[in-house]
Amino acid sequence: MSDVASLLPPNATGELRAQEAAHARLADLPASLLRTMQSPDAIPANLLPWLAWAFGVDGWDNDWTTAQKRAAVKAAWAVRTHKGTIGAVRHALAAVGMDVEVIEWFDDTPVAEPYTYRLDLTSVQVGASSDDLAKILNVVDTAKNLRSHMRQLSITTTTTGQLYHAGVCMVGSEIELMFGEPLLLDGSWALDGTHDLKGYLQ
Repeated sequence: MSDVASLLPPNATGELRAQEAAHARLADLPASLLRTMQSPDAIPANLLPWLAWAFGVDGWDNDWTTAQKRAAVKAAWAVRTHKGTIGAVRHALAAVGMDVEVIEWFDDTPVAEPYTYRLDLTSVQVGASSDDLAKILNVVDTAKNLRSHMRQLSITTTTTGQLYHAGVCMVGSEIELMFGEPLLLDGSWALDGTHDLKGYLQ
């Protein structure tokens, strides 16, 4: 504890004296630590929920990864200053790494019922679980305006792979060699039935 004179009156309660002692220790902390505690990238991961509360993050999930939590805190200002707009919804979804497209009623084809929207979720390799959908809806509900209502949620799952193809081209001829006789005068084989080949084919 720093050697600081107490400013409390003699009749101060034990709770007040404990608070004074705790606050007196703040003077021993380096000034750089205060900047660290206000930085979403530098603050220790276990203190992120308190920084999120200070920054006004509405939709918070303790099951997010550390990277998602830091991104949500960094996006808090953009979400809060544009809250109730499509921009806030997109910022909030992008901050937690969700590939979701929000289509408002006037941007849909054909034009949909006024003040509605639909969500198009794209996942790669694996589908979306019920927990994932609940998180998406929670993020959207905290960032959207109150008059808009979701009318549809579409999930598209894509998979990637490699396709190999090959081809073979073969050119040749089939030759049958026969040894022995009979031969005609021009040297060709006598295969026209004029000679008895029975003995040569055994």
